[in-house]
Amino acid sequence: IRSTVAEHLWKLMVEESDLLGQLKIIKDFYLLGRGELFQAFIDIAQVMLNTPPSAVTEHDVNVALQQSAHKVLLDDDNILPLLHLTIDYPGKDHKDASQGRDMTPREAPASGWAALGLSYKVQWPLHTLFTPAVLEKYN
Repeated sequence: IRSTVAEHLWKLMVEESDLLGQLKIIKDFYLLGRGELFQAFIDIAQVMLNTPPSAVTEHDVNVALQQSAHKVLLDDDNILPLLHLTIDYPGKDHKDASQGRDMTPREAPASGWAALGLSYKVQWPLHTLFTPAVLEKYN
């Protein structure tokens, strides 16, 4: 029974849910394994992130990330919808998702670089390892 369950679990987690592919995404984007993508992003977003962030900065940096991905010929179009750059700016609604309450913002960041974060829509089975609290440590 043990080997049958292990084999079924292996097929389900590793093969069908593409566990290795998901781990590669974590490595490429959170551990900066795709350095050429981030270098292209820095080149494109440098000017907009040197100034204090505003309400449109988040949209602009996500457009810059998509342009960077196309510039470095990112081969998997399914990755970008899972990633979202976030910008913490004065006046942005802050919600603690686990408690559903407002959080008071910290002092306003001096530049967009200080306010930049990366969010990732974690898929099964990685959601058990990479919780929102764990991912927040990398921002």
